[in-house]
Amino acid sequence: QAIMAGQKGGFELKDMAKWLPQQMAAAKLSGISGMPGMAKLLAANQAAVITAGSKDEAGNNLVNLLTKINSQDTARDAAKISATTFREKRKGEQGIDLPATLARGREKGMDSLDSFVGLTEKVIGGDKRYQTIQDKLKRTDNKDERRALLESQGDILQGSAIGMLIQD
Repeated sequence: QAIMAGQKGGFELKDMAKWLPQQMAAAKLSGISGMPGMAKLLAANQAAVITAGSKDEAGNNLVNLLTKINSQDTARDAAKISATTFREKRKGEQGIDLPATLARGREKGMDSLDSFVGLTEKVIGGDKRYQTIQDKLKRTDNKDERRALLESQGDILQGSAIGMLIQD
């Protein structure tokens, strides 16, 4: 699997040799292990390298994400986001219970990464600016245009409730 992923994608075997040990250790804490877990990490690395500035940045970004999913800081940050509107929580609103969200995902056969990604999609789903960029991304194959769109998408995400959940 690793050889095929390295040949087909931008995150190559030498990058995997450097980053997979840390990623696998962090992934295990998120319920990601075995051959299915390895396949998930290989795919995640290929996705990360598309938006990162370098292969090392991509590997490090995935380590950080896997570590943050189960952190107390992330759970506290999630509690500041409304569980109903997925925007900054207002007085009287219930915040997102991240540990419970991840546990519900496990009950449905999902690992923590899939559950967390699902939660982030809900949080960003209502942002019209984000949806506009997503539409443009679907319509372009130009690498430079895609990178510019992804950068502006990142700026939007950092300024939205998702920026409260994932600061890096």
